[in-house]
Amino acid sequence: FQAWGLAELGELRRAEAAGRLGMELAEQAKHGYSISVASFGLATGYLASEQWDAAIAVLGRGLEQMELHGVNAAFGWVGARLAYAFAAAGRVEDARMLLARVQEPTILDAMPDAGFLAYLGLALLLIGSREEAADLGRRSLEASRRISEFGSATLALRLLGEAALRQDPPDLAAAEAHFRAGLEQAEALGMR
Repeated sequence: FQAWGLAELGELRRAEAAGRLGMELAEQAKHGYSISVASFGLATGYLASEQWDAAIAVLGRGLEQMELHGVNAAFGWVGARLAYAFAAAGRVEDARMLLARVQEPTILDAMPDAGFLAYLGLALLLIGSREEAADLGRRSLEASRRISEFGSATLALRLLGEAALRQDPPDLAAAEAHFRAGLEQAEALGMR
């Protein structure tokens, strides 16, 4: 979780160091759940710096551990981020296959996490599901406010801004308003 928090603050070098240490300790302990959780922490920094291949490798390891040990508690966190990384890397079919699993009602209903909803929305946006992505952006923003997940609010606002730009025609005013609100939120939190 430290790596995740540092990545949200824009402390990407520190996030990577903390994430690598977390992965190393989890691997040494041979604890599947810990490997899975450490994977999404480390990968959050990779996603923020657009290191798609590194994120895919780490998240793939986390997903592998969940499937191997039947530990699904972190599936939404890992799966949504991995689907986003696949989509951003141009691996659309891989993203679609994973999104089908992540969007199952048992996963969606079990994950009130605003970051999960935002990453899911970003993945859907990149594969062309703009309306569904915008809906998830609104749900993510609402959840972030309800559960005080303020770092995720900036991600939700980014998603809403990107979705507004992809409308036909683009809604430039809405996009600008979402991006500005996201920047203001990020500055208030000390994010970079």
